[in-house]
Amino acid sequence: KALPNTRVLWRRGAMLGVRGDNHDLGAVVNFVEPESAAKDAGIEAFDVIGPSDSVPDTEAAASFEQYERARIESGVPAMGRELTDATIPAESGVVPRSVSFTTGCFTGQELVARIDSRGGNVPRPLRLLRAEVAVPPGARLALGGRDVGVVTSSASTADGSIALALVARAVEPPAEVKVSWAGGETEGRVDPLPAQP
Repeated sequence: KALPNTRVLWRRGAMLGVRGDNHDLGAVVNFVEPESAAKDAGIEAFDVIGPSDSVPDTEAAASFEQYERARIESGVPAMGRELTDATIPAESGVVPRSVSFTTGCFTGQELVARIDSRGGNVPRPLRLLRAEVAVPPGARLALGGRDVGVVTSSASTADGSIALALVARAVEPPAEVKVSWAGGETEGRVDPLPAQP
């Protein structure tokens, strides 16, 4: 959830800089146009931390729900949801955009390098799931009567919901699946994650 008296702002191609000697929160800010903005939730963005009245009214505020929808639509994994002690980095799709195989050592490099050298074939790759109704995290996916995955994050959209799910590698997207949870079920479509830069 958002911190009290703060706003999350999105602005394409911009970041926030603090101006002044004391660098206190809520100081007068100026916007600096970088060569390339940081990607957060799959969109170019910056964070503002401090009193909401220090932000120019020309900037659009985004709710937590809007941020989550953008993150999920972009296929960006989140700690505690897609990235847990039960997942490996290659399943979540972070390796191509966050691992260098030409510089230094890192914790877990043996597993990451082994999966990469074998073509990136992981047991449960992260996929998008689209459904006409809201699908809660923890919902199970089935194909041909067999359990093939689990929803890790979800968000409402204008035409239903979009979710991230860890799905068995045998399921080739696009694929129609049955989605079930305590008190409900629906049909859904498993799609690949969007291409990442």
